Amino acid sequence: MDRLLPEDKRLLQAAAVVGKDVPLALLQAIADDPAVSFHASLSRLQAAEFLYETQLFPEVEYTFKHALTQEIAYAGMTNDRRRALDASIVEAIERRAGDRLTEHVERLAHHAFRGEVWSKAAPYLLQAGEKASHRCAHRQAVAELERALVALAHQPEGQEQLKSFVAAKALLHGRLTALGELGASLGHAHDALKAADAVNDLYLVSLSSRLVAVSLWLMGRAVEAAQFADRALVSATAIGSDSHCIMSNMCLGYVHHTLGNYNQAVGYHEQSLNLIHDDDLRLPRLPRLSAALPPVFSRVWLVFSLGELGQFDRALDAAGKALEIATPAQHAFSLAGAVWAIEWPRLLRGDGTGAIPGLERGVALCRSTENVLWEVPISAALGRAQTLAGRIDEAVATLEEAVANAPQKDRVCEALWTTWLGDAYLAANRIADARRVATAALNHAREWQLRGDEAHVLRLVADIAVLQNPSDLRTAEDRYHDAVTLAGERGMRPLVAHCHAGLGKLYRLTSKRAQAQEHLTTAMTMYREMGMIYWLEQAEAEMGA
Repeated sequence: MDRLLPEDKRLLQAAAVVGKDVPLALLQAIADDPAVSFHASLSRLQAAEFLYETQLFPEVEYTFKHALTQEIAYAGMTNDRRRALDASIVEAIERRAGDRLTEHVERLAHHAFRGEVWSKAAPYLLQAGEKASHRCAHRQAVAELERALVALAHQPEGQEQLKSFVAAKALLHGRLTALGELGASLGHAHDALKAADAVNDLYLVSLSSRLVAVSLWLMGRAVEAAQFADRALVSATAIGSDSHCIMSNMCLGYVHHTLGNYNQAVGYHEQSLNLIHDDDLRLPRLPRLSAALPPVFSRVWLVFSLGELGQFDRALDAAGKALEIATPAQHAFSLAGAVWAIEWPRLLRGDGTGAIPGLERGVALCRSTENVLWEVPISAALGRAQTLAGRIDEAVATLEEAVANAPQKDRVCEALWTTWLGDAYLAANRIADARRVATAALNHAREWQLRGDEAHVLRLVADIAVLQNPSDLRTAEDRYHDAVTLAGERGMRPLVAHCHAGLGKLYRLTSKRAQAQEHLTTAMTMYREMGMIYWLEQAEAEMGA
């Protein structure tokens, strides 16, 4: 390289700044030498095998034969010359692209940042981060957005700089949330809220409050999350923003589901859907700062709450619509949620065999993309389906992995997944293990005031008492009645039915036939009304016994 003619070396260095792949028109636009000298230098660089032609259409493009050549050529320049070339590349791309800047935004962001053209670097990096987010390329998005924050730090303070700062923090929050890096995402959300509060911008306050709420909720702190979600909705309502009302209602729906307030959760998601129209997926007014598509996720979480309430037909309708929207959108995070939602009613009705193929596809989707956040819920559901299908060893292994990963990735339903692991242990006759995880799940549910999950765990505790020592009527009986009380207050009809079936079995084992018949009749009636055929057949078998 040192033996090259000076003009050839300058051209090679300019190509190194462009990148490994070098469009001819772009290289010519930033070259120092006139056209005749440029083409002569380019020919000599090809002959010396520094560069070679890789394509002719739609435009001529070259590349470096060796990556090391590019690195050395780049390193051989002064910082000032590198910055000047990067800045001129930005101007050249802008001139050539016209109204097609979006197609080149990643390259523009890269060169504007290296050229320290801060006024252009920040917006281009934000756009590049958002494009990567839409592809669910979360790691790439995080890298772009972290550089956007650096660029913004070099800009003068003001309203526009603040809005861009909050937008970058919000996008980072969403990407880190999708990757399961919840502590970091909460930090970015708090930064955004602090900035929004400093200028008392209700639009930004609504957005940032919701981000804090989502992070706290995912970390298992649903009571705290509710306070920030309420603030987000109040601010959104004050400014009359439908898009922020949609997102705030969704957030409140998530939080109230986790707290066990399922009817309230349904109400919040229905309010979101009332504000979303069929074409809203294509409208810019819906914020794309969320990891998910709002028309999909309002329905996914509506399905979750309707399932706990035993309203399976409504749940299936909502799940079908969610999948119908998510599939053509090819938004991996939303699609994973929709796949889970389709199987949730089937799972609660007891059709484990029918749910397994869809849930296996869901796990594969999560692992082939950067869908860290959805992997735990879908894996837990798969383990539950395997338990119901009698594939007990697989179920235990699947659920043990899901429960082990939950604290690092998603604590929203950790107690429920742990309850399902306890059920799998019972099916494997590992009663001591079932009792151990039930104790942990009950402590977790009570510590974080998760009343719906607490009711599920109490049912498991009662089931364990029945199998462990049928003569210990009082413990099992009390826990079933505690579960019925909690579940009844929350409209959890499937769980209430399960508790009546458990009481029926308990009373049968202790020869209290009249009481056994009463509770089994109640369970069978409820199962029949909800179409829970698998569980109905089990209750009928108990009645026959």
